[in-house]
Amino acid sequence: MTYFLISIEILMPIIVLILVGYFLKRTGIADDHFCAKSSAIVFKIALPVMLFYNMVNADVAFVIDRGSWIFVGVACGMVLVSFFTAVWIAEKMGWDKPTKGAFIQGTYRSNYIIIAYAVLESLFGDAAILRMSLLTAFVIPLFNVLAVIILTYHDPEVKKIHPIEVLKSIVKNPLIISIVLGLVIKSFNVEIPTMINNSLSSIRGMATPLALINIGAMFSFSINVQDRKPLVMSALLKVVLIPVVFTGVAIVMGYEGPSLGILFMLFASPTAATSYIMAKAMHSNDTLAASIVVVTTAASFVTIFIGIVLMKAVGLF
Repeated sequence: MTYFLISIEILMPIIVLILVGYFLKRTGIADDHFCAKSSAIVFKIALPVMLFYNMVNADVAFVIDRGSWIFVGVACGMVLVSFFTAVWIAEKMGWDKPTKGAFIQGTYRSNYIIIAYAVLESLFGDAAILRMSLLTAFVIPLFNVLAVIILTYHDPEVKKIHPIEVLKSIVKNPLIISIVLGLVIKSFNVEIPTMINNSLSSIRGMATPLALINIGAMFSFSINVQDRKPLVMSALLKVVLIPVVFTGVAIVMGYEGPSLGILFMLFASPTAATSYIMAKAMHSNDTLAASIVVVTTAASFVTIFIGIVLMKAVGLF
């Protein structure tokens, strides 16, 4: 019961913000113009600032032991496997380009920063902080680079794919720029002035709430017929199959305790709200992307709770 309450405490604010966006849409306050402008603010300003701030203020050094680097490699390898699995399924299904992009991103991309951090701190406290922070420095850039590549590749406004153009899209992406700047500043131990740091903290504070409100404003209970299949498939993969498979692999590899918890939450966390923002900004199927975020967030109430209870019952946590 304790872990069910933890799940509710963590996930309920997310659901509430999505519902706020939905009711703002119903009352006409959050119209298409509002969504377009606020999405641009989130993608170009708030999210980059949030990633930069989290990176430079992370209480962790980048000189870590061999086991930690192996752990990061395993986690990133699993992310890549889930990504290419989603790519393979999307190509087999033969959906249109915007749907493929939204499906792939919704299937592999995890809300690791928001959901996993809160759950893992509640479960393990400081014992998980080091590896959580180190993994963030690598897995979040990986999420974003893969998203830029796949959304550019499936952008209907891009007539012909050139590797150089894809590389330019990655280099110019605000999220990638902010992460690279954050890594450089963190590596050289550059101290950000308190006044600037506090300002950045205020800006980053609006990223997640505004993104979730946008998702609610875009969400519709009348899902397009052609979007139902990719929505159901993405949700099943994201919150059931992928967590079960990779958690099982981690157990076979000998991981337990905080390390196993980190890997479990990396894949069991619902689809990141930022996937909707990037889908909208890069001409993907943003309606499908929003629906995937909402459905996986709601479903993760159950799946995270079940996973934690089962692993505690057998002594893995």
